[in-house]
Amino acid sequence: MTKLNTIVTNMKQQPLKRKKNIPSILEPKYKIFFILFSIAVFFSLATSITLLVVQIHNHITNEQTRAALQIAKTSLSQSDSQLGQQSITISSLQTKIQKLEASNKQKTDLFYLLQSYYSLQTAKFSLIITKDTATAIKFLSSAEENLAHSENPSIVKIRNSINQDLKSLQNVGDNNIIQVASQLEVIQQKLSPLSSLSQPKIELKEKSPSPTAITKFPLSLWSSLWQNSLLILKKAVIIREQQQPLKLLTTDQRTDLLLNLQYRLEVSKWALLHNQNSIYHNNLQRVIDTLHSYQLQIIPSDISFILNKLQELQKFPSSSVLPNLETSEKLLETAIIQ
Repeated sequence: MTKLNTIVTNMKQQPLKRKKNIPSILEPKYKIFFILFSIAVFFSLATSITLLVVQIHNHITNEQTRAALQIAKTSLSQSDSQLGQQSITISSLQTKIQKLEASNKQKTDLFYLLQSYYSLQTAKFSLIITKDTATAIKFLSSAEENLAHSENPSIVKIRNSINQDLKSLQNVGDNNIIQVASQLEVIQQKLSPLSSLSQPKIELKEKSPSPTAITKFPLSLWSSLWQNSLLILKKAVIIREQQQPLKLLTTDQRTDLLLNLQYRLEVSKWALLHNQNSIYHNNLQRVIDTLHSYQLQIIPSDISFILNKLQELQKFPSSSVLPNLETSEKLLETAIIQ
């Protein structure tokens, strides 16, 4: 028993010896490698999470655009029926005016009222279809001139209403959807993959890093982990030249990018013609942002012109509300019936 107690006492007094062939990461010798490896893994995870968040954001944006397009398509049928009725009204007015002019050589008040009503409906048609204020002003002025030939004092109220509509249109300024759509068409042609092939290309080369001395570590496992960590960090860095992010594109990627820009411009034209201003502005802004990011790789000779033109088109349409001409229309209808 005494011998057993002596052995236990000796074991308590002597510390446990660590096996020499098993290295520990807590030793100062290996702690620095473990810390650097942890930092590299953290940056790798952060990069992956950032890319995932960007993909989710793009998916949500695309879903919102699809929903807005569906709403626009639903309202399109209502606009088509309204335009159809407007066309029928203008055609019937032309027929009535021709019959009245053929039966009566002397022009009466009814003739001038019908002429004015025809001009007003044509102006309204221009505002609905193309929002062309210049054409609408032209036809409204013609309507007011026709009413000036009448000697009926009750027509003064109608002329005042038309003059008020003219002032409202003149304050709005020049809005012409057809001209804007034509300018978008020109930009689409300039962004064509076929036309851009003839432009000089700028070759973007990654700068080779300066050679650095690599310390050889005793353990091959830690050495390989360290090299892999450095490689992950190097891939996560965006190469910059002259404060512009250089995102290198292959030929196929460049073609796909140009086709995507053309699609965005086509959606902008559709939204413009169907009075969907939010879709128009959102798609145009995405085209502008993409061109800013990739401007060194997409037709550098025309990029300034395209960006300036897109910035101008982004201000269209005017935020001013166009007059609906309903007051003048009802006054003319009442005068014609009487």
